[in-house]
Amino acid sequence: MTTRRITQNSYNTGQLGPFMDGRVDSQLYKTGLEECTNMLLLPQGGMQKRKGFQYISADPDASTTPDGSTSLTTAGFHASSRLIPFRFSDGQEYVIVLEPTDSTQSQMHIFYQDTRVAHLTNGSDGQVFPITLAAIADMRFTQSFDVMIFTHPDIQPIQLGDQ
Repeated sequence: MTTRRITQNSYNTGQLGPFMDGRVDSQLYKTGLEECTNMLLLPQGGMQKRKGFQYISADPDASTTPDGSTSLTTAGFHASSRLIPFRFSDGQEYVIVLEPTDSTQSQMHIFYQDTRVAHLTNGSDGQVFPITLAAIADMRFTQSFDVMIFTHPDIQPIQLGDQ
């Protein structure tokens, strides 16, 4: 019996779920992947390796950039913190860090590029978000245009963005 080799030139369908296994009659199957880890799919059909991360610092007092300056704001965050991506617009992407301060309160850090642009805590400036340590792991979020909405069964929805 001969071995059949199939060349796949396009991956622009992306990662396919298990319900597509063996569906050779579908065009999605012919341009999809079973698993795509650490790769970026290009609209032209190819793919490229995802860029890596740059380790900066785990010590907020020793935060430095590669050139030795200290303009970068980082922090040694609590182990239960969550990183949440927030794409405000093209070219304007933020990282939101939900971090517990104790068992009853939390804080939110918002980073843009290498700088912390906002730091919200419970009750400051009218921004009350009663997120506890136990609730951080169960927080769900969604984004609609430039608005981020956080939900939890025990907390009223929290809206970040256009208000």
